[in-house]
Amino acid sequence: MRSSQALVVLAMRPLLAMALMAATVIIAAGPASAQCSSNVAAERAMVNATAVFVGEVISTSDGGRVAKVRVTSIWKGRDLPATVEVRGASEPGGPASATDRRFETGTTYLVIPENTREPFLATACSATQPSNAVSNVIPETYHQALGATEGRSPIGDSNSSETTETNFPILPILGSTVFVILGWLLFTRLRNGMPSRVESMKHERPVKKPKQRRFRKRSLAADQGRTGVGKRLVKKNRRTWRHRRRRQDRQLAASSSETASGSTDTS
Repeated sequence: MRSSQALVVLAMRPLLAMALMAATVIIAAGPASAQCSSNVAAERAMVNATAVFVGEVISTSDGGRVAKVRVTSIWKGRDLPATVEVRGASEPGGPASATDRRFETGTTYLVIPENTREPFLATACSATQPSNAVSNVIPETYHQALGATEGRSPIGDSNSSETTETNFPILPILGSTVFVILGWLLFTRLRNGMPSRVESMKHERPVKKPKQRRFRKRSLAADQGRTGVGKRLVKKNRRTWRHRRRRQDRQLAASSSETASGSTDTS
């Protein structure tokens, strides 16, 4: 009898261990689910959040824990594209957890994510909730939390006035591109023609211009003996010039006397 009881106890021991582990998991998951079920108010979460938007779930994956959301209205934060990815689990593809959120296709959600960039994290602990608001008008209950009365359309939405004003500047970029291409073609052409021009200039003989001949006029000062050269000439030939001057004087006197005598004879 005792041996059979011992065998029963040994056989039940693994079952008791498994039951104890399951109870531990349930006890540990119980407070977390209870904490996430009693979420903070959406108004308080919007004040602390850096991004708030409304979007419709287009498709889901990973058992509904990853959703592709089409953004309909941006209430807070930076501009978003037309579609974003929202994750309901901190580790996609991992084991299921009590804090996981599962999205439904076709349902519109007010997404108050726990992070600031895509992919957005919106677990069951966040204030994300289904919403009926599909327009850009924000309900009055959220005006004070958001500081705005209307939301913005996502980037690429044809109904957005902001996106039409900030369209991609095609004309300036096209003009600058054409200008750069023309400049590059001109530079390439000049660079390719430069070596031939240099070679031709090497073979060309430079043409020497004839030197202009300058005629130097004789200085009047040199004739009068005012310069150094004239003074030396005057000093050297002073006697010769004196004799010449006397001879000229005698000749002039003789010619004058002859003219005077001739005039008396005729009379």
